[in-house]
Amino acid sequence: MDVWNDISKKISDAVDYTAKETGKLTGIAKIKYKVVNLRSKRSGLYEEIGKLRYEELRSVPTDDGVIDNTIEITALCDAITAINADINAASEELAKLRKFKHCVSCGIRIRPGMSFCPKCGTKQA
Repeated sequence: MDVWNDISKKISDAVDYTAKETGKLTGIAKIKYKVVNLRSKRSGLYEEIGKLRYEELRSVPTDDGVIDNTIEITALCDAITAINADINAASEELAKLRKFKHCVSCGIRIRPGMSFCPKCGTKQA
């Protein structure tokens, strides 16, 4: 009877572990998808800034002056800053799910168990 209890416990533990890891992988995939979408949105904003700036540079002065897109460009820059913050937050969330740590000296993300930082060479605690 003990053999069957041991087998049942091992199966139950395996199912629990599999469910936990599946949830973790799903979470990672969702965050990666979010980052890809944010980067795409950011690229579109950069493109829009370029178009507005090009329009300014190529405009022909008139009696009203020249085209000035400063307000629109500033708003787009603010949107990019917000997207960058969202990307950084999502990257931090990914790091936590993947159990990364940060270098004690330069702060870059490194894999757990690394003894030295691959960027600055500092020994890790």
